Amino acid sequence: MELIKKHIHMNRCKGKSRIQITLEEDFNVPDAKGDIQKAVREKGVLELDQVQGKEEKVSIKGKLIFGLLYGTQNPEKPFESMEGQIPLEENINLDGVTGDETIHVDWEMEDLSISAINSRKIAVKAMITLNVAAYFLADEEVVVEVSDTEPVEYIKKSMDVLEIALNKKDIFRIKEELDLPANHPNVQEILFSSVEPRRIETRLLEGNISISGEMSVFVLYEGVEEGSQVQWFENTVPFRGNLEISEVEADQIPHIQVSLQKAQIDRKADFDGEERILSLDCTLELDIHVYKEETLDVVSDIYSCSKELKPIMKQGDMERLFMKNTTKARVSGNCNTLEEEHILQVCHCQGNVKIDQVQVQEDGVMVEGVVSVCVLYISSQDASPLASVKTDLPFSQLIEGSSMSEQNTISLRASMESLGAMMTGQNEIEIKAVVQLECFVVQPLREEMIAQVEEDALDMETLENLPGIVGYLVKEDDTLWNIAKSYYTTMDEIRNINQLSTDSIKKGDKLLVVKKVNSVPL
Repeated sequence: MELIKKHIHMNRCKGKSRIQITLEEDFNVPDAKGDIQKAVREKGVLELDQVQGKEEKVSIKGKLIFGLLYGTQNPEKPFESMEGQIPLEENINLDGVTGDETIHVDWEMEDLSISAINSRKIAVKAMITLNVAAYFLADEEVVVEVSDTEPVEYIKKSMDVLEIALNKKDIFRIKEELDLPANHPNVQEILFSSVEPRRIETRLLEGNISISGEMSVFVLYEGVEEGSQVQWFENTVPFRGNLEISEVEADQIPHIQVSLQKAQIDRKADFDGEERILSLDCTLELDIHVYKEETLDVVSDIYSCSKELKPIMKQGDMERLFMKNTTKARVSGNCNTLEEEHILQVCHCQGNVKIDQVQVQEDGVMVEGVVSVCVLYISSQDASPLASVKTDLPFSQLIEGSSMSEQNTISLRASMESLGAMMTGQNEIEIKAVVQLECFVVQPLREEMIAQVEEDALDMETLENLPGIVGYLVKEDDTLWNIAKSYYTTMDEIRNINQLSTDSIKKGDKLLVVKKVNSVPL
């Protein structure tokens, strides 16, 4: 006898860890830069160069790259910028890791502060949360057909299962050139820049992943004209393209996280030799999980009229898609500046989403978090015309869905769709944001299934004790299958003898059952 099996591929989590680390270091201001009078705006990004699992540990190496915009006491050059980096090397304990797993690391910048120790020295301190998970590819075998030289009776049950089709990371590169408006002076030096992805959409095609969206670009720079004030330029760069991935099919189910990995903005000369072009070079990282849903007819029981068949059962651990839903949270709030720093104009608004809690409810998944925002503005203070203010805007959003169990696995991905700020008073700024939340919920599917079948000769004593013909009165929980199996006959025989058109029977039905033996016992 041959049991024909199908392999269901699944992504199993071997272990997870969430740790918070602090990176801090002091830096001297380069000799060519002016003294620090006031820190105006800081930025920071974590670049991971190496992630490796080995011997119960995950090794992470990378660096925190930071930038600082600050005011000076030099009226000819009122603002300066400086950059630097702090190395990161961390070993995280994760039980069971051998090195063969796929390691996923997500990071969140909980806090970044850059303060002046004195006019020539700064202290950089960053608090970063690392979410580390180790995954391995597991197979579950299910019996879908039976082949034998002798007639064998078996019954199937239908199951909807979720199978991993693709699990990988890839990158998408965006390169664009932006021309300064005619009323802007040429670029002498870029003081501060910000690049943020917005309205990201991904879609599966045959052999491709389509990605589209826009990059929000902000550049603060010093103009070449003598006495020129600090200038800024803001623009939105749309993009669209495809990643060629042969394993992808259009009808599969995507769950893709897109994040900005690197972004560089440089000045460039135009055809006239003037520095009026800003070149954008950024890399998006795609954490790609692609699934496929399949309805399987799995053999759940088996017997024969010519030999004893004993199915050896096992518990099959599989998954099914419970919910995939996307919603948007609209967030708004106000922030206030210092009383002595009246707002003359809002320059730029930058922010990111932080998820604090994901909680299962009867009607879906409740998400709570904050949008952390920093607003750069022109101040009424002549000595320090550029200033910034930070605020956190809390939000809660219900992602609607059916009642679910705590055993379900919830994967939530949050991204900023839009963010804007406008002054509503001398010291007040109104902020509005739209956060996109994608919820992917997987439910465990645990079913008793056949692992193998033991064969033996018929128990002739039991067989002889069974009557050859029985008038059978159907009981409450009877099925045609169970009756046929108990009396060594087949469902076809019972249907034919009793002239049944379907397998449906109910309590109180009367059936004629004839014992059947297909061959000489072994």
